[in-house]
Amino acid sequence: MQPAGAGPARHPSTTGSPCRTGATQTPPNIFNSFVTMREFPDEDPYFFDLVAGDRVVVTLDADPSAGADPFIRLVDPSGTEIDFDDDDGGGLNSLIDTVVSQSGTFTVFYQSVGSTGPGPGQITVLIN
Repeated sequence: MQPAGAGPARHPSTTGSPCRTGATQTPPNIFNSFVTMREFPDEDPYFFDLVAGDRVVVTLDADPSAGADPFIRLVDPSGTEIDFDDDDGGGLNSLIDTVVSQSGTFTVFYQSVGSTGPGPGQITVLIN
């Protein structure tokens, strides 16, 4: 049972990720996952729940020794792409920082683009 006023429990849909509870939890919630970025046009999904007004920061950092070029897309519950990024995370890394206008399950699609090939990376989702 949640404390009064804590808001709905929200859980990322990715197996093995920690549970997020409460809309006003401090510090912000962070989900980390090590992934293998496949080459364009293949994309892999990462799912998580948000509430309208949540700020979400998504980063995808490549292992510098692997040479992959991360690319991410953020899609809202209706399937509409609301943001994408290739290199705003420094070097070839990707970064999305946005406030969402609706509640539901959002999806980040991640991949490696260009001729750099596939490689390992770390995706981080910060929600506050």
